[in-house]
Amino acid sequence: MKYDLVARQLGLAGLALVLVACNGLLLQTPPGTETALTPKQRGVWLIGGLSTSSIGSVLAAVDLYDPVQDAWYPGVTSLPTPVSFAAASFCNGRLYVMGGFNAAGTVLATVQIYDLDDDSWSAGTSMPAARANAYAATVNGRIYVLGGTTLNAAATPWTASNLTFEYTPGGTWSTKANYAAANYSERFLLPFNDVIYNFGGRTTATTVTTAHDGFAVTTNGLSQGTEVVLAPARTGIAGVLYTPASGPALMAIVGGFTSLTTTNGNFVGQSTGTSLSTSAFQYLYYPFTAPASWQSPVSQYPFSIGFSAAALSGSRIYVFGGTDVVTAAANGLNIAYSFDLSNLAGTWTAAASMPAGRYGHAAVTVQ
Repeated sequence: MKYDLVARQLGLAGLALVLVACNGLLLQTPPGTETALTPKQRGVWLIGGLSTSSIGSVLAAVDLYDPVQDAWYPGVTSLPTPVSFAAASFCNGRLYVMGGFNAAGTVLATVQIYDLDDDSWSAGTSMPAARANAYAATVNGRIYVLGGTTLNAAATPWTASNLTFEYTPGGTWSTKANYAAANYSERFLLPFNDVIYNFGGRTTATTVTTAHDGFAVTTNGLSQGTEVVLAPARTGIAGVLYTPASGPALMAIVGGFTSLTTTNGNFVGQSTGTSLSTSAFQYLYYPFTAPASWQSPVSQYPFSIGFSAAALSGSRIYVFGGTDVVTAAANGLNIAYSFDLSNLAGTWTAAASMPAGRYGHAAVTVQ
């Protein structure tokens, strides 16, 4: 196996660990043994995004964060084609980066695949259509990409989709049932129990939504429940799904933009008017339908941000980067904070600053 255990490096080779192996990678350990994995296996991969308001400020470097050491490994690899606002997911030992805007603002259908074992990139089968401002999830060994904008960054009018694309391990794409009745961009999603819950986003260039739907993978259709809508409406959300050792699962979300004005196209950075970001930090318990409701911990996120990215490590949510405006003054922030979801009465803790500020990026873990 290519990556040695940190336990061996620390002289703990005799420590009994039961590990789950998948395609040559150690993916999971029993609770409390995260330190037995290498940074590549337990870390958070930050992929793509922008550093400024310019669609050409796209970042090629892929930075790796180790939550155990609170340390960064800058530029562990680089995207062959740098992209922003792309969909990304981990599946079967590989990182998949799908679509997004390139440095010229062209919306792409490309699939860029990084093999962690080989430390190499390859091109996958392109999506059925180009997409940016989309999100992806892996469920039962298949990748699902929901919605997104369909035209180049500078194109007008805003044009989005409600199509669901499915990618199989063999590299084949198919179009499944619509994930929602309306067309959305920046539709944030979290998968749980074979349902991909998706919410927020834009329904026009300037209209953000509260809508919340569930796409049932096994039945290829909308879930039967009525999911709890957001309050307030917003786009550019970050969040995670947390399943505690006991008690119900919860989804935790952070930030987003509650208002966009004078945005006339597919790239939110075209806004020349007011853009209002929020510091909202909320959670919703499973089954994510009424009478459940979104709740707010006492400790809100320390900054008002949108288009950040989040990942879960153990019981902690980590939020990386983002921007507080999407006008010409936009800059990617290099802030990182974490919160222990096992103690909702707790507070946010600053993590080591990112090597480079970015927004419109993805955060992916391989556990």
